[in-house]
Amino acid sequence: MRLVIKEVLDYYDVPQLFVAQDNVFTSYLCLTYDIDEEGDLQCVAVNISPSKLNDFLTGHLDLRDLFINPELNCYDVFVEGDEVNANLRTKAFENRMLPDEGYRFDFNQHENREMISASRETNRTIIRIAFNYETTFHEISSKLLTCTISNFQNIISKAYKKLNRDQDERLSLLYVRAPIAASFDLEFMTEDSTDLFGSSKVADTLEMIKPLFSDVDNEVADCLVNFKDIQNYYKSLVKELSENQMSFKFKWVQSSTEYKVSECYVSKELVPKLYSFASNIVHLDDSTETIEGSFFMANTKSGR
Repeated sequence: MRLVIKEVLDYYDVPQLFVAQDNVFTSYLCLTYDIDEEGDLQCVAVNISPSKLNDFLTGHLDLRDLFINPELNCYDVFVEGDEVNANLRTKAFENRMLPDEGYRFDFNQHENREMISASRETNRTIIRIAFNYETTFHEISSKLLTCTISNFQNIISKAYKKLNRDQDERLSLLYVRAPIAASFDLEFMTEDSTDLFGSSKVADTLEMIKPLFSDVDNEVADCLVNFKDIQNYYKSLVKELSENQMSFKFKWVQSSTEYKVSECYVSKELVPKLYSFASNIVHLDDSTETIEGSFFMANTKSGR
């Protein structure tokens, strides 16, 4: 069975501990126990679920215990150059192949090495922010995330400006980095559960506001009039996209039972037009009209 190394967790001359995946994206925790004369690695490996791998990476599980009590199967793994092959093992690992008891992964040190490496590559200071709950989750409220990051950025910017009066405040801006150079994608999930059709009220809401990003003026106008409370937020959104010359796309599962995904794409060329249109709509909505004329009143009882 062919494997691909996805992440090296511990390295000393050669990869000592690493995570590999097969062609169906099953993860394997691999441990090097010997190196032959030609420099090829002899390793042992076990299947590991995402939740258990996360527990190990955060320092909550003993490495030896993972190999003595595997979730599923044990494997012998051989790394020859770029080739990584695994064979199913039918018996328990020998004691010489396993680490000493008490080894727990030091994620903090691993993270520090990654940050230092990225800082050297980019010639920029790398900063990471962590949000911790009592139990580990893989999600966070978008409202909490945006509010916290915005305030954190403002604190840094104001302090930077005071300490460096002769410097451009824009130099204090922080940028969110993706692990690879690509379009920057974020995945969200709703608080609202899906119904029998695999849809939700949030999915319906997204469908209703989709015309906001249409290239037809009347569709945009009708949507902004129907949802007056969003006008300023919409204007701010398209303004930021326009000033940064970015396109914008969002998609969502409209029905998981029908395998239906809806999508909305806004080109870089359309964004400035939307901003100009939104500015006019908001301006007109805030204006006051004065009418000059005469007012007449009739009293039906008195006839006056």
